[in-house]
Amino acid sequence: MKTIILLCLISAFISIGWGITAVQAEIKIGIAGDLSGSALTAGEQQEIGALKAIDHLNDKGGLLGEKIVAISADDACERQQAKAVARQMVSEGVVFVVGHVCSDASLAVSNIYEEAGIIMISSASTNPKVTDEGGSNVFRVIGRDDQQGTIAGNYLVDNHSKENIAIMHDTTTYSLAK
Repeated sequence: MKTIILLCLISAFISIGWGITAVQAEIKIGIAGDLSGSALTAGEQQEIGALKAIDHLNDKGGLLGEKIVAISADDACERQQAKAVARQMVSEGVVFVVGHVCSDASLAVSNIYEEAGIIMISSASTNPKVTDEGGSNVFRVIGRDDQQGTIAGNYLVDNHSKENIAIMHDTTTYSLAK
């Protein structure tokens, strides 16, 4: 996962780097995710991975000779808080956002980032609408809910067809493709 995030960051940096003027002393990257709510673990992992990737790039000279600076913000996996975080990222002048973790938060903010010309790559938003409706600036590095069941089912058939398998449903709406 760290390698995927690093490759996405590098690709995004290269594509946005050409628009950065020589006057800027730093490039601001946003890290937006759940650092206090229901997806705390995923939010923390995303932040740690992004910070390590940024440190690695800065150790190699940054991007186009400029230092990369991270701005982390907690969206609490909640729509209104995510919108406040997105507005903060825009006002801080970030050019790229790693996040948001929760699909609902990603869906709430994608248009804010699109209007500001900010690229967003989510490490965990699985709802198909995130990329179907999120705009040309929205990407993800995780599979879609409407494909995960088929992929998991095929894996089980191919690798565990002679074993007893139980499938459970926790009655939540997570991973329902709507």
